[in-house]
Amino acid sequence: MSRRDNAEFDSRLAPKFVVRFRRQGMQEEVAERAQLEARSMNDVWLKAMDQYLHGQKRKHLLLNALERRATELGISLKDLL
Repeated sequence: MSRRDNAEFDSRLAPKFVVRFRRQGMQEEVAERAQLEARSMNDVWLKAMDQYLHGQKRKHLLLNALERRATELGISLKDLL
C-alpha cells in the first residue's frame, strides 16, 4: 500500500534504512529524477528497489522454468551455458 492509498500513513513511524551512494553524483541523479517526477527522493528510491526486486524474482522464475524444460528435453544445463 502506498502512502497515497492511506491518508493515515505517518512516514516517521515506517522502518528506516540508510543509503550510502556508491559513486559521486548518484544522489544528485536521484534528486533530479525526483524533481522531474514531482516525487520525493525516497519515492524514487523505493520505486527503483521495487523494480529491482520484481526483476530478480522474475529472473529466477524464468531460469527455473528453463531448467525444468531443459531437464524434460534431456538437455544438460552445461550445454545451455
